[in-house]
Amino acid sequence: MNLENFNRWNEIKKEQQQSSRGKYFRQGEIWFVHQGQNIGYEVYGKGERFLRPVLIFKKFNNHTFLAIPLTSKIKDDAYHAKIDFADKTSSALLSQIKTMDVKRLYYKKGKIKPSCYDELKKKIVELYQLTPQKEGSCNSQDENQQTNGVIISQNNKNSKVFIIAEAGVNHNGSTELAKKLIDAASDAGADAVKFQTFKAEKLVSRDAKKAAYQQENMQEESDSQFAMLKKLELDVATHKELIAYAQSKNIMFLSTPFDLESIKLLDDLGLEIFKIPSGEITNLPYLRAIAKLGKRVVLSTGMSTMDEVREAFEVLLNNGTQKEHITILHANTMYPTPMEDVNLRAMLGIQKELDVSVGYSDHTLGIEVPIAAVAMGASVIEKHFTLSRDMEGPDHKASLEPHELKAMVGAIRNIEQTLGSSEKKPSASETPNITVARKSIVAARKIAKGEVLSKENLTVKRPGGGINPMQWDEILGKVATKEYDVDAMIEEDI
Repeated sequence: MNLENFNRWNEIKKEQQQSSRGKYFRQGEIWFVHQGQNIGYEVYGKGERFLRPVLIFKKFNNHTFLAIPLTSKIKDDAYHAKIDFADKTSSALLSQIKTMDVKRLYYKKGKIKPSCYDELKKKIVELYQLTPQKEGSCNSQDENQQTNGVIISQNNKNSKVFIIAEAGVNHNGSTELAKKLIDAASDAGADAVKFQTFKAEKLVSRDAKKAAYQQENMQEESDSQFAMLKKLELDVATHKELIAYAQSKNIMFLSTPFDLESIKLLDDLGLEIFKIPSGEITNLPYLRAIAKLGKRVVLSTGMSTMDEVREAFEVLLNNGTQKEHITILHANTMYPTPMEDVNLRAMLGIQKELDVSVGYSDHTLGIEVPIAAVAMGASVIEKHFTLSRDMEGPDHKASLEPHELKAMVGAIRNIEQTLGSSEKKPSASETPNITVARKSIVAARKIAKGEVLSKENLTVKRPGGGINPMQWDEILGKVATKEYDVDAMIEEDI
């Protein structure tokens, strides 16, 4: 990025400086952005969207970063990294920031592929003679996408579970109903509300029949899947309206594309997370199209064998999606799923087999199973919801109502707090109980000075704080160096 393009950002961002994404400001020819904000550069053409790679330095406190644009043509080999913004002016500015702290790297789709960025950081630091105070970790949270405080990543042990409230087609083709679903998802505390994007003509043949559960739930004479889906399409204008409405409700808008045109539409609309439904896991052109976007992917695996899951996973990896950007959801596509068919341990099997972040897409009745999945390590939960199970439509009967969705989210947030770490140690709340509940070695009767301590004159009683009863064998045979009354704690050197 040259100075001319860099300065053009001033005009492009003028209307966005006070937007919900955060405040931007400049000092000379260097731009600053508040901590935690994604830095997107729109400098190569009207309407073109991408994330420019930038090397970021912390500036003296936790409120601002210094952003230095990198070339978008970074090769896979980290040694070929270079900085476009490298002229006398920028060099002079860079010389003033030698003590700043190398913090993180943003990258354009697949252009920087190393699993760890240390080597790339090192080369850039050497190139500009910078002296970082500490290197950022390649697994730090700064390198993960942040959404409403939720981090979707492979190493999600210390992050919030990402909860997707699946509205699906429960809007019944009504924009106003769709907005009410967004309201309900936001009120429940979900991280994202997800719809479905498709063109019936691209999704099913005209003679395709409904699934048995769809036929039962719809109770229509027609068994045409095409006719059912045609009434549930959302056009481009509706997508834009719902995206804006979701933003106003502080909840992420997602939608599952069911055909190649829908993938392009959602990419053009700026979606950063793409959900692959179970039915597309064997659709090679579809998988390749999503993988080439280089975005985060959530892959559902209903009806699949492990071999099919592995094959789809490898297609994503081989076509531009980074492993750490993939979350695989165990799922069962029966609506509702019988409890005996859930097989939650398959989620752990996927995690073990592919060493990938996992989650669960639930179609059972109730909220117990997704809560159990979180306890087992799910990092993403997806659950259908509706405004009322009495509404007509293919998925309403197997969906949660708003109060149930809210209860599920609350339960998951509680479970998150209970998981902790794998280290076994006393918690802060129970530490005061150690003295109260544990015991010490005390005198069973009055003990004279010089008397030998034995099983006959010693016992173990509360409180703790004295000699640990685990040292019982060590205290036996010792000679009392003082006189002890009954119940007095023994105070002898061991």
